[in-house]
Amino acid sequence: MKTIALSICLALAAFAQAQVPELGCSAPRLITIGLDTHCEIRESSLWLTGETLTVRIAGSGGITVLPWDEPGVQIRAQVLAGAQTTWLAEALAAQVEIDTATGAVLVRGPRTDNWNTWSVNVQLRVPRTAGLALETINGNITVQDVKEAISASTINGGVTLARVSGSLTVRVTNGVVRAEVDRWCSQTIDVRGVNGGIELDLPHEASARVALSVMVGVLSTDFAGTNQTVAGVGKRSAFDLGGGGPPISAELVTGYIRLRQAAAQTSFASGDQEAR
Repeated sequence: MKTIALSICLALAAFAQAQVPELGCSAPRLITIGLDTHCEIRESSLWLTGETLTVRIAGSGGITVLPWDEPGVQIRAQVLAGAQTTWLAEALAAQVEIDTATGAVLVRGPRTDNWNTWSVNVQLRVPRTAGLALETINGNITVQDVKEAISASTINGGVTLARVSGSLTVRVTNGVVRAEVDRWCSQTIDVRGVNGGIELDLPHEASARVALSVMVGVLSTDFAGTNQTVAGVGKRSAFDLGGGGPPISAELVTGYIRLRQAAAQTSFASGDQEAR
């Protein structure tokens, strides 16, 4: 029954995709003021060797995942390096490695300091049914129109998951998490953060056991029968959506949690980071 439900969800999903600028070096941002910057683009591809693609940046940089209808994975990486001279920045960038030998995308490089620093922004196109395990330290994570399970983790940065329908596991220390679930397939959702916000948009047919918790901040929901907004210290809310079902959990130390019934069109505007 679960397999049939998943197949129906995949068949019915609408795959409208927002335009995302392609990574380039026409106007690379400075890594640190006072340093000369070198930018280069690297492209590669790999075949999925399992059901889940792992992408890990052992440093600074963002991850963007977009869908396509090919069986493999296309990788485009923007490598930025900053040093005291352009030549030194170029030499530093040459030490940054993007390893795909194991079927994962692993980004690593030399140690950084005030005079030598680097970052890598990775843009991937993956099959819509690929599972994802994404991790960076300083950077945003963005995923669009991927229908399998997603795990995402960043320390300083936000996570935006648009039109997804798999199980979600998200960990953020400083940043805002926005997740738009476009099809309800009895998935689980587990989001935890420290400082920032959590916004979950679920379809009206969602049926789950919900647990929300914020140590200092605001909780708000707008589903029928659960409409509430509470603010203060140690706020918790637990209730069933529909007839109950798999767990939806959102925990935050400081900030806001907002659970909404998704509208026909949901916008994740970059400047909308305050609780309404």
